[in-house]
Amino acid sequence: MSSAEALRAARAAGIQIEIDGDDLVLEAAARPPDELLAKLKQHKAEIVALLQPGTERTATEAVRLSAAETLLGDALRASVEIRPIGGKIAITGTVSRELQGRLDEYWPEIEALFAANPCEPHPAPAAAWPEPEIVKDPNFAFGADHVPQRYRRAWQELLSGPPPGVSEAAWLQAIYDARDLFSEWGTEIERIRWDDDSVFEWPGGLIWFLEGEYVTFPGGMTAHTSGKRIWRRKLQR
Repeated sequence: MSSAEALRAARAAGIQIEIDGDDLVLEAAARPPDELLAKLKQHKAEIVALLQPGTERTATEAVRLSAAETLLGDALRASVEIRPIGGKIAITGTVSRELQGRLDEYWPEIEALFAANPCEPHPAPAAAWPEPEIVKDPNFAFGADHVPQRYRRAWQELLSGPPPGVSEAAWLQAIYDARDLFSEWGTEIERIRWDDDSVFEWPGGLIWFLEGEYVTFPGGMTAHTSGKRIWRRKLQR
């Protein structure tokens, strides 16, 4: 849960949050859930920054953009696909009344997400790849034809061996997860300009997060997985 999500969850629970110096002041009709309090404490510094005078509009926008990204993942899990095609945003699949209401509420944020991260429909998934033995050789080009050129160096570094402290099993799993990621989403990931570290870096990169799951929707700052988890990119400073 990000700071924006924690702030959104607190507001949804009826908690009023103000700042007092570097501290958060909470007001609520009943004691908030301990889990939510823990998340607010974990992200206190970021929430204080968001709630500084003059940044409330930015804080609200961040909360709504986070909700819109979550909504896109929820829609995909409901077999509803939302993506830009020919300059417009197209919706395919059967949209429930509840989902349509949420889409209407967050449509400006959805448009903003796609405007910031334009992408076209990705090509059909490639045929299943064979399962060759993984060889610890930096010159071994296992699956390289599916990896965009900008990621080739990081891909070869991954194949050369596991990072310090990573087990052989976890390393092999990351290789296969990376293979499937690029087979399905390689073109789109390149178009939305994910950097090497977002995909490959240990321990925060996406391939180490998947652990055998696959990506169902990559967004500008998040990726939704088949296990209904959400991975978040780190901002590059």
